[in-house]
Amino acid sequence: MGRKKTRFQWDSESTDEEEVELPSRRDLKREDNRYKAAAKSLLGLKPERWSQLPLSDELHEALLEVHRLKQKGNVRGGLRRQVNRVATVLRQDDLESILAAMEVD
Repeated sequence: MGRKKTRFQWDSESTDEEEVELPSRRDLKREDNRYKAAAKSLLGLKPERWSQLPLSDELHEALLEVHRLKQKGNVRGGLRRQVNRVATVLRQDDLESILAAMEVD
């Protein structure tokens, strides 16, 4: 006897609609690393230079917090967590315009 062909309700739906391809985990990690690298390059600049860049208030405050933690010393991984916070806030801003403004000078 042959195998019974089973049709599921989602089989018919997937042929009608266009399938949305999700990004791979590698692509997500690559993008995450890109934002972290941008955050670290922002932190490499002097705080006076940050006022010349198109940064949001929230990003500026997060950068100042990292600067304060650097002066205090790495307090139980607080610096690493705050750099991750800067990268997260950076996702909400326009990364390309910030990077372009950093390269101008």
